[in-house]
Amino acid sequence: MKVAMQTFTRCNGTYFTGLILPLILCLFIFSSISGCGWMAGPPEQDPMARDLIEQLALKNQNLSRLKGIMHIRLISAQGNLSGRAALAAIYPDRIRVEWLTFLGQPLMRFAADGKNVVIDLHDEDQMYRVKQSPTALQKLIQIPIGIEDLLQILKGAPPLPEYAAAQMRPAEAQKTKVALIGRWHVLKGELKTSADCTIEEMTAFQNDGAIAYRVRWKDWRPQQGYELPREIEITAGTGDILSLLIDRVYPEVPVLPELFQLDVAPSH
Repeated sequence: MKVAMQTFTRCNGTYFTGLILPLILCLFIFSSISGCGWMAGPPEQDPMARDLIEQLALKNQNLSRLKGIMHIRLISAQGNLSGRAALAAIYPDRIRVEWLTFLGQPLMRFAADGKNVVIDLHDEDQMYRVKQSPTALQKLIQIPIGIEDLLQILKGAPPLPEYAAAQMRPAEAQKTKVALIGRWHVLKGELKTSADCTIEEMTAFQNDGAIAYRVRWKDWRPQQGYELPREIEITAGTGDILSLLIDRVYPEVPVLPELFQLDVAPSH
């Protein structure tokens, strides 16, 4: 009996060591990578930063629809495209864009009806339907954003990522910088404002800390009671750049719902 008990103890000790040590090692590696954020409590909220973020998110909150004419330039590894485009939108999730060359020849068009995005690429003579998602436009403009984010950008409000706390960060003179921190103390976004608290720049980060995209609102115009962007630049972490120069914009004009429907063959 004594020999059997010793054997049982040794076997259980071996089992315990073989199971627990790898688990401890994995936890150590994970904590090293994540900076032990998983072990800490929720990130600390800065009331001043929180109030500023809430103020920025409410920019032009009453804007329900718009039409406009703009210059577009897309710089990507696949080549550069420039032209003029007409857009129509109903907030929060419907948009139609017709993109032409400066000679009036069609380049592409896309429409989102709140559920799907239909993309018509003229050069490929193909139409595609994709579900509206946070990265639905990546195939079209090489930047990982969705329809709702693009519409927020067009009305001058930052497309805020999901975050747990807002915190002030050191900034240049007369500027303000706010960091958006996720539940596990991961940086999710960063916003910069001018002295009068107008949004100038927002950077969205991936979970690994790499930049997903950066938006710069470069110029503004007053229009029918709204302060709307006139020039916008969106840069992906890959270096692809989408520049929008909005020549004319018409807030709160009638927009027909059927405008956001594009027929596409069932095979696409």
